[in-house]
Amino acid sequence: SQDLTDLKTNGYGIVKKAFSESEVQFLLDEFNKALKDGKCKTDPYYSTVLDPLLNCPSIINTAVDKRITDVVSSFFECVPSIGTLNFRRSYPNPGDPVTTQLFHCDPNSISFIKCFIYLNDVPTKEHGPLTLVPSSLEKKPSNWFSKYRWSEQEIKDLYGDDSLEYLTANAGDLIISQATLGFHRGTPPIVRDRTMLTLNYVVHPEEWKQPVFKMTNSQYSELSTDQKPFADFLVKV
Repeated sequence: SQDLTDLKTNGYGIVKKAFSESEVQFLLDEFNKALKDGKCKTDPYYSTVLDPLLNCPSIINTAVDKRITDVVSSFFECVPSIGTLNFRRSYPNPGDPVTTQLFHCDPNSISFIKCFIYLNDVPTKEHGPLTLVPSSLEKKPSNWFSKYRWSEQEIKDLYGDDSLEYLTANAGDLIISQATLGFHRGTPPIVRDRTMLTLNYVVHPEEWKQPVFKMTNSQYSELSTDQKPFADFLVKV
C-alpha cells in the first residue's frame, strides 16, 4: 500500500481519515471520563491515563483494528504484538519543554512501529504535532548515546534549520512511523490542548523487559483468533 511505501521511504506514513468522527469521539469520551474519575497522572504539562486498556477499554478495539494491524503486519512480514502505549493530553505551558517535548530516540527495540492517532485537529506546529528529524534515522552523531534528551537548538545545529518535519494532521488521521528510532519529539502545543493515542507494535517485549501493560481476561476472550496474537505481550488480569 501507499502507506507502507511512505513508511519504508520516509520513516512514516499518514492515513487520512482512518478513524471516523464517532470513533474519535468515543475515545475522547473515555479519556475525559478517566480524567474526571482520577484515573490519570496529571501535571502542568500532561494528563496521562493510568492502565489505559483497563480505564479506556475501547483502546484495545482500536489497537487490533485491521486498519492498523494489516499495515504493521505487512511491515514486519509477520504478526507483531502491542507493546507499550499511552493515552495523553498535552497542555499549553509557558515553561521550557520537558520529557517527551525534548528530542530523543526511542530505545525500545532495534525495529518497531509506532502508531499515533490525533483526537483533535493538529493543523499547525502551534497545535503540538509529532515532530520528526527524518535524516537522523540513518545518521546520528557519535555521542548520541551519551544523553537521552536533546534541545531543538542542538538538533538544528546537528542536522540544519530545515531538518524538522512537523506531522500536522486532523482528528482521526493515523500516523504510522518507524522514525522514532531517530530523533523526534512532541512539539509543545501553544494554541490548545492536544489529545493523542500512541500504540507501539513490536516482535519482542519492549526493551526486552517483562510486559507491564494490563488487559482483562474478558477483553482477551472477546478477541478473534486473528486478533489474539496482537495481545501476546499484554498482561492478562
